[in-house]
Amino acid sequence: MTPEAKAARSAKAKGTRAAGQRFELKCKKFLESIGFTVDKARQAAVFLGTGRGWAGSPNDFLGCADLLGVHPEKQYTLFVQCTLDPGVGRKKADLLEVKWNLLAQRVQIWMPAGNVRGGIRVIELRYPGSNVDLPKWSEALFRMVTGECPVGGIL
Repeated sequence: MTPEAKAARSAKAKGTRAAGQRFELKCKKFLESIGFTVDKARQAAVFLGTGRGWAGSPNDFLGCADLLGVHPEKQYTLFVQCTLDPGVGRKKADLLEVKWNLLAQRVQIWMPAGNVRGGIRVIELRYPGSNVDLPKWSEALFRMVTGECPVGGIL
């Protein structure tokens, strides 16, 4: 690979990473606007070796969630994986590796809904009936409006 191609590939990766971080921050600020206290997973610095320097390493909560939120009036802890990638199969698989207590935790994947300005597509792991059933993924859409909690039991 030529040096020019490597530089172009690196610039694209940095742009994608920056866009993902902006989306995470937008989701965090929205949750805070409706009363959640939110913590965002931070990158861990990894030393690559002498002459190679340092690099950032992803450090998600439980290896799969970007945001962790608590609300004084809600009886659950919210775990959100933010993504710009519409292919969520790997994200679902990562989230299913954790043994969740879905009575005390809400596990969601948030991504932009491209056809709605400020729209968010939420995929949530839920018990379909009683808590003895196997959990299933359900989907919903809402519009992010600062200070307005979405309807439909999403949050």
